Amino acid sequence: MFLPFLPMLPIQILLNNLLYDFSQSTIPTDEVDQEYIEKPKRWDIHFIRRFMMFLGPVSSLFDFLTFFIMLFIFNASEPLFQTAWFIESLSSQTLVIFVIRTKKSPFWRSRPSKLLLLGSMAIIAFALILPYTPLGTIFQFMKPPATFFIALAAILGAYIVLAEIVKSWFYKRYSYRLEQTLIPPRKIGIYLSKTAKLVQNMVAVICLRFESEISIDSLVEDLKECLGYALDAEQIFHNLNYIRRSGLISINWHERTVKREKAMKDYVTRHVMGELWPKIAGDWQRASEILEAKYGRLNSEYLELLNRQLYPTA
Repeated sequence: MFLPFLPMLPIQILLNNLLYDFSQSTIPTDEVDQEYIEKPKRWDIHFIRRFMMFLGPVSSLFDFLTFFIMLFIFNASEPLFQTAWFIESLSSQTLVIFVIRTKKSPFWRSRPSKLLLLGSMAIIAFALILPYTPLGTIFQFMKPPATFFIALAAILGAYIVLAEIVKSWFYKRYSYRLEQTLIPPRKIGIYLSKTAKLVQNMVAVICLRFESEISIDSLVEDLKECLGYALDAEQIFHNLNYIRRSGLISINWHERTVKREKAMKDYVTRHVMGELWPKIAGDWQRASEILEAKYGRLNSEYLELLNRQLYPTA
């Protein structure tokens, strides 16, 4: 609306889309992280929608930043502006794939396939070289000044960093929504698997304990009392890791402690006290009685939620 010309010509948009499609054609050669396939995942369209709502504006922000830099710093003519935005938009959307393809943070802890990496880098290299070739003239590009590439590196670097920060925050806040063990399908009926039952008892103990951070050893002892049977240490640690990756707790392995995270209350309020409650109400009530007798007090925030569920008319 504020430009006296098109930010990209139709033929440039078509080329941009074609090159991006080429770069993403190698995605089938990539693999998801091993931890992602350890347990079944839920198909949650609300999770996908939220991911788009949080990550989408980050991309738009840097598009507008590119507009501002080209118009007010470079005083770009129409061909220079179109060339710059073509290179920036193609490079940013190609690079951000490496951020959003994994929940690991930082993203380079998850290695992409060689074909995806090489294909993406080749497309970016082609976009950078294109304005200096006869083919660039056909698409009405012009040679950008050397200073543009300094600005481009800064824009892309800042974009990737901010996208990584937003992604990391998002998964800490919402990744539990993908887990079938934490949110079983409604068609499962009135029974939970033994693993799901153990996970829910672990959540109950971690929430009801007065302290926000407790030792793993005391957690195991509390679970033994609440469940009434011997526990497999390996399974406990496996489930702790699982809950940690879901963003509900953090673990200090050196100190052997577990700490509740902010996402825990959202999970308990929306799901434990919701569709899961008929299956686990007895476990929470038993845990509250045992922990109160043992420690003399409970976490008031979660105790209030529990009492609200047990005595709705009180």
